[in-house]
Amino acid sequence: MKFDILLPQVISELGQRPEQEDCVWPAIGKASIHDRIFVATDGMGSDGQGSIASEAVTKALTDYLFTNTCPDEPLSNDLQRMALSSAYERLSEVGADGVGTSIAMLYMHRGGCTALHIGDCRIYQVRPSSSALLYRSTDDFKVMLAQSKYPVQPDVSLITDVQPGDYFLVCTKSLTAHLTDEQVVAVLCGPEDDNRKRQFFVNSSSQVEENHSGILVKVSGVMMETIDIPARQPASPHRAEHRQHSHHQDSAYNSHSHNHSHHHDREHHSAEGAGEKKRSFPVVAVSAISIVVIGCLLWWWLNSSSSPSPEDYAPVVTEQKDSVPQKDTMKIVDTNAEIKRDTTRVKRKEADTHQQNDSLLNTPKDDNLQPADESVDDGQQPVIPREINDPSSSGQQPASDSNAPAGTKPAPAPQPTNPNGGVTPRPVIPED
Repeated sequence: MKFDILLPQVISELGQRPEQEDCVWPAIGKASIHDRIFVATDGMGSDGQGSIASEAVTKALTDYLFTNTCPDEPLSNDLQRMALSSAYERLSEVGADGVGTSIAMLYMHRGGCTALHIGDCRIYQVRPSSSALLYRSTDDFKVMLAQSKYPVQPDVSLITDVQPGDYFLVCTKSLTAHLTDEQVVAVLCGPEDDNRKRQFFVNSSSQVEENHSGILVKVSGVMMETIDIPARQPASPHRAEHRQHSHHQDSAYNSHSHNHSHHHDREHHSAEGAGEKKRSFPVVAVSAISIVVIGCLLWWWLNSSSSPSPEDYAPVVTEQKDSVPQKDTMKIVDTNAEIKRDTTRVKRKEADTHQQNDSLLNTPKDDNLQPADESVDDGQQPVIPREINDPSSSGQQPASDSNAPAGTKPAPAPQPTNPNGGVTPRPVIPED
C-alpha cells in the first residue's frame, strides 16, 4: 500500500527542564508531506549525556533506513534488526555506562506501518470516522543502554488497517501522561484542524516538568495493492492484544473502549468476509469459464484431426497436377481398345480369307474330267485346249476338233500339281 499524508505537526517542549533531552524526527521546521519515518526518543544520563544519547540513536536509526530501505518496498525483519544494531553501536560510541534512551518509531512503507518502541515512548492510532483507538503501544521499563552486553529487543507491530483520515501520534510519555486515552481520542476526533490539535497538546502539557515532544501525522490517502490483501489478516490479533493492555491501565475507559472496539471488530471481520466472498466469486467464475473454453477447444481439435476434411471427398481429377484430365485419359484407353479390336477383326478376316482360298485350292477334281493318257493311239498329237477353265463353269462349249475322230473325246490336258494338295489351275492366257 501507498500513503499520502498532510503536513506533520511537530512538538518539542522543554517543560521545567533547563536542557532538552528529547529528540524528534523530523525536527521542527523540517517536516514535509514526503516524510515516511517518524521518531521520538527520550534520553537519560548525567551531565547532558541524555541529549547526546537520544540524538545519536535517532540519527543512526534514520540514516540506516534512508540508506538501505525504500518506502516502495516492505520493511523486512532483517532490516529492522540491522537498523537497531546500528543504533546500538552509535550509542555505545558516544555514551558511557548508564547512558541510555527510550524510543518510538513509525515507518510507513509498502507493506503497511511498522510501529517499533522500547521503553515508555508511545505510539497511537486513532480513527475519527468511528471515534476508535485502534492501536496504542504499551509502556515498559526497558531502555536502550550504552555498553550493554545484552541489547534490549523492541516491541514491533505491523499495522495494515489504515484508512484515510486516521491519525498517528508518536511522542514521549510526558506529552500524554497527564491525559487518558479517551481524552486523546476526543482531541484527535474533534472538528479542529491539525494545527489547533497540536496546540492543545502543547497547552495541556505546559505545567509538565519533564521535556515533552511528539509528531502528529494525519493520513490523507491510502492506495491498496494486490499484495496487501493477505497481509491484513494478522492485524486484528495485535490490536486486540494492545487493547487488552490498555484495559489494565484504565479500566473505566477501556471498558467502554473494549465494547466499542469489539463491535468494530465484528463489523470489520464481517466486512472482510463479505469482501473475500465478493473477490472469490469472480475468480471461481473465470476459472469455470476457462475450463469450459479449453474443453471445447480440445474437443474441436480432436474431431478436426480424426475426421476427414471435405477435401478428402473431392474427385481425384481435381487433385491432379497434370495438364491431361483423367477423363481424356480414359478416352484414349478406350480408343486403343477399339483399335485393338479392329485389328483383331482384320486379322480374323484375313485368316478366314486364307482359309477360304485353301479350301478352294483343295477342292476335289470333277468326275467328268478324265486324266490324259501318256500315250496317244494312231500317232496323233494331244490337243491342248486354250481354255483351262471348266466349260461348265464359264458357260461355253469346248471347240470340237475336225481332225478328231468321231465319237472320240479329246484327252484333257495335264494339270499342274499343287504342293499343298489338289490341282492348281493354270493361268488364263489372253488371245491376241
